Amino acid sequence: MNKEKNIHQRINAIMADVEMVMKSDKKVNGQYSFVSHDAVTRALHKPCVKHGVVVVPTIVSAEHDGNRVEMIIEVDFINMDNPSEFITTRSIGYGIDSQDKGPGKAYSYAFKMALLKTFMLESGEEDVEVSFEKYSKGSKKDIKSRGQSYRNKKSEDNKDVGGDI
Repeated sequence: MNKEKNIHQRINAIMADVEMVMKSDKKVNGQYSFVSHDAVTRALHKPCVKHGVVVVPTIVSAEHDGNRVEMIIEVDFINMDNPSEFITTRSIGYGIDSQDKGPGKAYSYAFKMALLKTFMLESGEEDVEVSFEKYSKGSKKDIKSRGQSYRNKKSEDNKDVGGDI
């Protein structure tokens, strides 16, 4: 069945399988949580295999400036049944480390961002209804209905109509 799909259809199928990657419980300096490189690759590994997409990152450039590394990578998303068919995305990452981990941090960040953006993955902290409840004065029922109407309006004409959520 995958042999009939082009690379764009395969990427779309992966997007249908994976909509969100949850943020970690870990916090950076107690301030904010984040989506880890491992969480993103874990979420996408099986769907990429299932839909026949091979993902190959390549370093384009890396510059060191003291303890900071700036890296630009390109990531090829290849149709495994027709390797001449692929798309390439470019991403940048920064890594700051006083030891030897700067390049790895920059590479991991750039790769993670390329995956998140290519597959349009949301990085969420918790269930949507829980988030609505925290930031709205309405009841949970009101919040769910407002969220649902927002999603319905948004998908009606394939237009983003905005909303209060």
